[in-house]
Amino acid sequence: MEASHSYFKKRVKNFRKTFLGYGVDAFLIQNPTDIFYFTGIKLSKGKLFIAQRNSILCVDGRYTELAKKNSPFPVKALDDESLRKLFGSSSWKEMQVMGFDTSISFAEHKKLKT
Repeated sequence: MEASHSYFKKRVKNFRKTFLGYGVDAFLIQNPTDIFYFTGIKLSKGKLFIAQRNSILCVDGRYTELAKKNSPFPVKALDDESLRKLFGSSSWKEMQVMGFDTSISFAEHKKLKT
């Protein structure tokens, strides 16, 4: 039996309450197991951004159709230009502190900051 979108949105809502309680404004998840936990979609590569008011799943071209069909969250392309637009949007500009899972490298963290 497949879980509904509301099931995964509730998981994200509960997680959001937790990280907001620690003073974290948004959270980046890259680990495929964790992405599956929060979306129900099996990916080998992707990013799930969870902010105070919204969540966005970014995937590469291999998963675009699958993600758009099955994701409980809006889907964006996983490329530098799309990520720049995402972080340039008003809802993400307010972000001061971002948490991330242990699968992100220091180099990737630096890239996100620029």
